[in-house]
Amino acid sequence: MMRAEAILESRRLAATGLLCVALATPAAYADPDGSALSGRRVRVWSFGAPALVKEVATVVHTDGRQMTLRLERSGEIVVVPYADTARIEVSAGRGGHRWRGALVGAVVGLAATFAADEIRGHAYRGDVKDPLLSVAAGAVLGAALGDAVKTERWESVSIGR
Repeated sequence: MMRAEAILESRRLAATGLLCVALATPAAYADPDGSALSGRRVRVWSFGAPALVKEVATVVHTDGRQMTLRLERSGEIVVVPYADTARIEVSAGRGGHRWRGALVGAVVGLAATFAADEIRGHAYRGDVKDPLLSVAAGAVLGAALGDAVKTERWESVSIGR
């Protein structure tokens, strides 16, 4: 009987915890008037007037029905109703590509080792020293180059319609 009561109590506590999370989540992420977007750099797709396709802008003002944007290319101020908005992405900042660069550099280093052996007329002898050094050097160089290349990261946000 004690075991059944313990199981029941643990289920009751788990259900209470899930209910608390479920009730807290909408309040934490709800943004019915879009005020969290004010001042943020966004990328917008809209199909109304004005029609915007992947237009980068800064949100000047929002309310529950529309947002006022300053377009980056022209500096023009436009008002875009949420009803005409297909998609909104918010800038998450600029970042490098260190790990992707390291991976590409390692593959290029390995390929260069085998290509050099082929050009010199040497067959691969099973020695891991040359390929390992080439992979390491390629990975380090690739990571440095990948980190130097900065691109903007974008996160999709839901549109409160």
